[in-house]
Amino acid sequence: MPREGESTCGRLAFARYEIYTQIGGEPANAILKAVEELGVDSVVMPTHGRKGIGRLILGSVAERVVRESPRPVLTVRAAAAGDGRGPR
Repeated sequence: MPREGESTCGRLAFARYEIYTQIGGEPANAILKAVEELGVDSVVMPTHGRKGIGRLILGSVAERVVRESPRPVLTVRAAAAGDGRGPR
């Protein structure tokens, strides 16, 4: 079974990119640390688009990375599972 994101990455075959994964730790810290250590040019990451109390309670990894990253960050609204929209 393909991992999440592989179908989208398949469409980026013309571009030079690398995918890094890490398990464990606080997500925003891990992403920001990888940006520094790997010397990436930019970051592309999904966002759920939470608003209001949901965002207040859960926080936003994407928002923190956008605010604190020394590199450009592109956020892409993640489609909800089963909504039929999928990656565009």
